[in-house]
Amino acid sequence: MNYQFSADRSIKKGLSNICLPQRRKPIFTFGLGCAILNLQQDKRNRSNMRNIIQILKAGNQELFYSSFIAWLLDAHGEHGLSDQFSSWFFQRVGEKPDAACSIQPEVRINSGRADIFIVTNNGRKLIIENKTKSIGTNDQLNAYKGDADKVIPLGFVAENFPAQQRDSVVTYKEIIECLKPMQKSNGALSVLVDHFISFLELALGPFDTLRDFCNGIIGLDEARQRQDKFRQLSTNSNDHRFFQAVYFEQLRTYMSKYAPFLIFGDLEYHNSKKDIQKPSATKWIVEKNMQGPAFMEAIIYSQNVPGKMKLNERWAAAHRESSRPDLCPRLELWVGPDTFLSQKHCGVFQLGCWNDIMKSLFHSSGMFKKRGSRNFHHRTLSLADLQYANMTKIVYEEMSKVWDFEITPPAPSGDQEQGVLHA
Repeated sequence: MNYQFSADRSIKKGLSNICLPQRRKPIFTFGLGCAILNLQQDKRNRSNMRNIIQILKAGNQELFYSSFIAWLLDAHGEHGLSDQFSSWFFQRVGEKPDAACSIQPEVRINSGRADIFIVTNNGRKLIIENKTKSIGTNDQLNAYKGDADKVIPLGFVAENFPAQQRDSVVTYKEIIECLKPMQKSNGALSVLVDHFISFLELALGPFDTLRDFCNGIIGLDEARQRQDKFRQLSTNSNDHRFFQAVYFEQLRTYMSKYAPFLIFGDLEYHNSKKDIQKPSATKWIVEKNMQGPAFMEAIIYSQNVPGKMKLNERWAAAHRESSRPDLCPRLELWVGPDTFLSQKHCGVFQLGCWNDIMKSLFHSSGMFKKRGSRNFHHRTLSLADLQYANMTKIVYEEMSKVWDFEITPPAPSGDQEQGVLHA
């Protein structure tokens, strides 16, 4: 389709001021201008059209989100919000509203690159660390502290950041709730704000549905009704891995609260190069960035995890004789934001080890279902298994084939708050 790009002055001005690197600005602005004009010229079909952000395929570009938020924070921008959004944001993060501040996305600083760099009128430096489809770390946030008076985590969901940071995370759902009631002008670019809101509602919907379904707040029928709205989402493998990682983070939080006997430690993978003393076990580690599906796993190094569990005597002798007796419970999911309610098999829980003697012993017992070269046991997961209470029960049941837990799990009850290991 050929477009006659003859936007009025306000559109051109707005497009030219959107904060993107120069190498990307011409392509972005031309495409954005075409999309806006198309919407303005074809009002009859507007209700059936995809969102601008979907048309431009910008929903998986972290740079797009950072640039858009920086634009909204500009009290003098063409978005028609004046200082309404910036005032809300500053107050949300405990800063004095400042309409005269300097706001720039993608700024090089001593410690690397700031997603959004703000210098207030009184000289305070603020860095917004923006995470959309990736997982941030404490080290990442701490690295910025030498370059700023405050580091602000901004996440698609709170689970974009470690548990210790989640109370301070500004989420995109909060941004939706802030923007929706704001009076917008009829300026040419105000349509972008509307489409940003509608896109975020579409993109965040699966995460709300996942949380509500897995917590037992809504049933399967309601969850599937909601999912019908997500079918127009265009997702890729990174979207799926991020969705899986969010599930694991929420499950880990759930287990920490309701089944602490299944939380083994606080440490990451053992790093021998740093001479870190090997712990009895790692924490449940969530990994998103490797090839294949995201996963959640722990590595149990010793026969006894104090106060938690010990290896069953049936396997203890082989464990003592093994040169590498490390055992690994592991959870994988195979679903994404647009598919998790429609697949018969959602994932797998596995038990693995690296020692052939141990694996041979497990295989000869007849208790386990082989899967792969490392994993000596697996259990395929169904949709109902995704609910956090059910998944916690599965982890306990399958691990009990190898370990004896020192803490007796709560008796089944009808109240999730009282006992989690229900059928």
